[in-house]
Amino acid sequence: MTRDFSKHWDVGVTGAVVREGKVLYVRRNYEPHKGTWTLPGGYAEHTETLDEAVVRELREETNIEARALGVVAVRSRWGEAGGGVLVIFRCELVSGEPQADNYEISAAEFFDAEQI
Repeated sequence: MTRDFSKHWDVGVTGAVVREGKVLYVRRNYEPHKGTWTLPGGYAEHTETLDEAVVRELREETNIEARALGVVAVRSRWGEAGGGVLVIFRCELVSGEPQADNYEISAAEFFDAEQI
């Protein structure tokens, strides 16, 4: 079997930041799925570790400082255009109050299990 090197894999990270029993969610400000709530995150750069990527994404999108505590889950997808891996981290809020960047996200809020 020959390998098709024309396809590539994207690696994304997302952070599950928990504070007082609530999880930080952000509202997307772009398509697809503009207006939906999701965990904050994005793509990892080739020059950073995945732990660094999730901390950077949280800072860029919500203006908080966080620490990656460990991996909660890993998801993957594959299609004609290539594949993707998403690594979901449990994160600890170190400092700051979440604020939307008003570019990628339009809101940032903590929700409890019932609200989710």
